[in-house]
Amino acid sequence: MTFKMPKIISALAALAVTAALAGTASAESALVQAQSTSMPVQIYLPVHGGVDLNSNHLLKRGIANYAEGDYSTAAMLLHRSLRGNPHDGYANYYMGLTKAKIGNNRTAIKYLAKANRVFANAPNSYAALGKAYAELGQIDKAQRVLARLEKVKVCDVSCASTEDVAIARKIIKRALGQ
Repeated sequence: MTFKMPKIISALAALAVTAALAGTASAESALVQAQSTSMPVQIYLPVHGGVDLNSNHLLKRGIANYAEGDYSTAAMLLHRSLRGNPHDGYANYYMGLTKAKIGNNRTAIKYLAKANRVFANAPNSYAALGKAYAELGQIDKAQRVLARLEKVKVCDVSCASTEDVAIARKIIKRALGQ
């Protein structure tokens, strides 16, 4: 039995040409460089309630783009990752950081608050959330985050370090002008 799929084949051919011209190692990289907003062909495998197995790859690429300072591409990739797994703490954290870098603190708070619920013992999550509240002028909420940070469990192994909590405290206080 033969299936004709001219649209998919032409899309894949165009993607291969784009990848070759761009000198990239993957189709995803070519799409990012071409500033495409979606893949022409995306594999979706529903597992355990429909988690997109591509979301881990998208998360890694989004974090890499964030680290490189390419915030618009990072936001696109992280958004796609979150569509596959909306409760992923790392994806929410980096989407919040990305939105804050873009200057959209209101949206950043939404993602950082989700990440903070997942990572209730991670000082950097508190620091980012408190800073975003302070930059929006929501001083009382920033101070509540600072108060919750003081309750973070501190220990030598598998907990937040005293140094990490001190750094997070300093970031929030600096954002509050203290």
